[in-house]
Amino acid sequence: MSAALLELRDLRVRYGPVEAVRGIHLEVREGELIALLGANGAGKTSVLNAISGLCAQASGKVLWQGIDMLGRPAESIFAAGLVQVPEGRGIFLSLSVRDNLMLALDARGPSGADGKRAFDEVLAVFPRVAERLAQRAGELSGGELQMVALARALLCRPRLLMLDEPSMGLAPILVQQTFELLARIHAEGTSLLLVEQNARQALAIADRAYVLETGNLTLSGPATVLAQDPRVVSAYLGG
Repeated sequence: MSAALLELRDLRVRYGPVEAVRGIHLEVREGELIALLGANGAGKTSVLNAISGLCAQASGKVLWQGIDMLGRPAESIFAAGLVQVPEGRGIFLSLSVRDNLMLALDARGPSGADGKRAFDEVLAVFPRVAERLAQRAGELSGGELQMVALARALLCRPRLLMLDEPSMGLAPILVQQTFELLARIHAEGTSLLLVEQNARQALAIADRAYVLETGNLTLSGPATVLAQDPRVVSAYLGG
């Protein structure tokens, strides 16, 4: 078994007097796709934001390759290879698709000929994005914006790609396409931490999963096992 790429130890997140995440333990090993499941308000986004350095009141440990990153500036965490695609995607709607992608290359991607090669490789994965390069991002559909967000994240060369509800607001056919793309990204070697309410789709592509309820981890294990667990089936799979 490989050592943990990311390990959370007794992670807690507070918003004033409210404790949104209550001392959880979680790990992602190199090359894994981990799903973090739970209902709205369970604390899933708070976990991702704490990892990314976006929560002021977080405690415990966020170990990245054994080094505690908790309390470091968000830009330092991003530079180390932890790349988050937030809920809502974070696309600059007034900019063109090309400019949104170029921002990723400027931030963390390769330069020169290597940058051009990386750009072309990502567009080969997202042909619809390639067709929209000159278009203003605000004119795109929700599905197209999700593709731009994923393409931009990959241009940042993540060691760990963290996604917050990537299927939210998408039509069923686009949800299926999004999960197929995530499975492909995973198969090509990128580690992923996937926060998702669509438990059925997430468990179908994940290696392991955790279930978060009101800030507490209540279940964890191989995704294939959790997909058959009566508690998961009843609460998240419509059983």
